Amino acid sequence: MKLYHGDCLEIMKTLEAGSVEAVVTDPPAGIAFMGKSWDRDKGGRDNWIAWMEQVARECLRLIKPGGHALVWALPRTSHWTAMAWENAGWEVRDRIAFAFGSGFPKALDVGKAIDAMAGNNPITAPSTEAAKQWDGWKSALKPAIEDWWLFRKPLDGTIAGNVLKHGVGALNVEACRVRTKVSDNPTALRRSYGYTPNKEKAKDSEARGALRDRSDPIKKAMPNPSDNLGRYPSHLIHDGSEDVVMCFPETTSGVPGIRRKEHETNAMSGRLAITGKQECGIGDSGSASRFFQCCPFEEEDFEATRLFYTAKAGKSDRN
Repeated sequence: MKLYHGDCLEIMKTLEAGSVEAVVTDPPAGIAFMGKSWDRDKGGRDNWIAWMEQVARECLRLIKPGGHALVWALPRTSHWTAMAWENAGWEVRDRIAFAFGSGFPKALDVGKAIDAMAGNNPITAPSTEAAKQWDGWKSALKPAIEDWWLFRKPLDGTIAGNVLKHGVGALNVEACRVRTKVSDNPTALRRSYGYTPNKEKAKDSEARGALRDRSDPIKKAMPNPSDNLGRYPSHLIHDGSEDVVMCFPETTSGVPGIRRKEHETNAMSGRLAITGKQECGIGDSGSASRFFQCCPFEEEDFEATRLFYTAKAGKSDRN
């Protein structure tokens, strides 16, 4: 890995066009949250969008056709980010919401502000009548969501052709599936599918017409390999904290065992054989947060999720 230290716009101009396969970036939000000049709005909405657009255009030049960019944004200025990257020529593919429970409210207390205007600065309870009237009113909510915009450079033809030509253009869904108790336990997986390696039972099933693949009855009895990797990933992820998990209802997900599509019928033959692939019912229960990818706070959980939460940089790192 080669690291470059400096202004990203200046350094990117020295790199070869089409030499990058993916972009992951956490740009300034434009709200001066860190109290630094680089995090300000550049003089207003239009100026900030114009500045971000320069960065996005240079990223577009560097990335291969079909390459994706994952770009962080705060909800308050998330639309600025999307507009800048779209103006630069990127396609908006999705917006991933990251829910976390560590947000700290940073809002103006209106009652205290009114007291301060009157020359009173009480530590706790409001003192003036006007302040009492507005006691409990604040200027903002507690942060609990961050956005990650998923952009893509326009394809060179079709997705299939682009992937073969440039090696990018699609998302590796199988590698990002949400783990389940069943997917991590081979024994439970076999039980969930009702799968058995017993050849005699498979032959019996074949004789009854239960297996359509007569050349390899065992193959038909086995579950779809992609099903045991977990649930299909969505555009909501979370940190697994108690505050977030409690926001989801308790649910039960289907039942274990093989589920098949229903019989097809036609006017001449009546009921036909079962069609469609065999599918697995996960058959688990708990907080519905299990349906979504978790980025835990503990690094030791990395192997289970392939992701973990990293706190904001400290003062020494920022300086």
